[in-house]
Amino acid sequence: MGRVRVAGIAWLVLLLGATAAVARAQLNPGVVYAAVTGPDAPLNLFAPNACAYDGVSRVYFVAWDADKLRQARLCYLNILDAPIPGEQAFEYVQDLQEVDISGAAFDQEAYAFVDIREGTASSGLLVLVIEFLNRATGRPDGRRVINQFRDVTGGGSPPAGPLPLVYLAGDQAIDCSGILYASSVGDGAIQGAKAFFSLTPDSTNNPSILDYNLIHRDFPPNAELTGFATADQLAFAVSGVLVSQDSGLGRFLLVDLATGANGELGTEGVDYVVFYDPVTEEALTFADLASTLVCNIGNRCIATEVESQCDAGEFFTQYLPDPDGTIPCAPVERLCRVPPACIEEAECVYYIRTNLPN
Repeated sequence: MGRVRVAGIAWLVLLLGATAAVARAQLNPGVVYAAVTGPDAPLNLFAPNACAYDGVSRVYFVAWDADKLRQARLCYLNILDAPIPGEQAFEYVQDLQEVDISGAAFDQEAYAFVDIREGTASSGLLVLVIEFLNRATGRPDGRRVINQFRDVTGGGSPPAGPLPLVYLAGDQAIDCSGILYASSVGDGAIQGAKAFFSLTPDSTNNPSILDYNLIHRDFPPNAELTGFATADQLAFAVSGVLVSQDSGLGRFLLVDLATGANGELGTEGVDYVVFYDPVTEEALTFADLASTLVCNIGNRCIATEVESQCDAGEFFTQYLPDPDGTIPCAPVERLCRVPPACIEEAECVYYIRTNLPN
């Protein structure tokens, strides 16, 4: 059936992952101003946007002002607190260096918010920005900018260097193996055509270099539907399939990762699904999607002895998720003091071992 009606926003979130449109609908005006935008700062029409789920409890997103006079702000929604009346579910993380970000993904292993810089800011060159975050507090923990890529589209082992590509108004999604898939609306030129491509770590595992593989490019570059996920919102479903959504038409489709093809030129109910408002009968459209993948990064941990950042000289055992970890573990939420002042408290995600030590 193509005409799918939803009984409530919450059901849609559970089915498809968090969307910017849903986030906007649930934001209390007072909370918006206090936690997201600051006083007297109306949101841009396309914000919140750049949604990215950490696989545990936080849906990160970006908000920016209509006049773009302030830098974009990275925030998150705590989906565990969101249903609880009176709980502060939205948290501000930090100002970003860009004024707007319309697409992003989350690297669960590195615990990082990842986005591709918009073309106008990168002077026509591909630039990937990685905002590392603290797994416990969700706060900033470092930043890396990657501007060296090897174009492996034609095969071989080309040298790394700047890659001419105008990235504009697209989206990204990262699978559990760390491969980033991206779509771009582009600017209409050859180097800025609508495109679907992937970025993977290079063969030497140099963290400053990524391999670029162009999967599909639309010719001529225009705004018409082409049957490929070159201008869509992207998100991995919990089953691992890549879903695309046309934010103008609200069509949800499955994407062939090898070719970028989807069913947008097909038949509603057969090749794609549209969700309709149960009252107005209008098609629902969404500014962004967030992947619902759970990569089980937090199922196994390593144990390290660390010194408290708030109590000098006090050491404790910290369990950290690691793909090579051997200790069964699970995340829990609790309040912790925020360094360096260690006066304010914030909700933190800690990992505890789930078996008794020998």
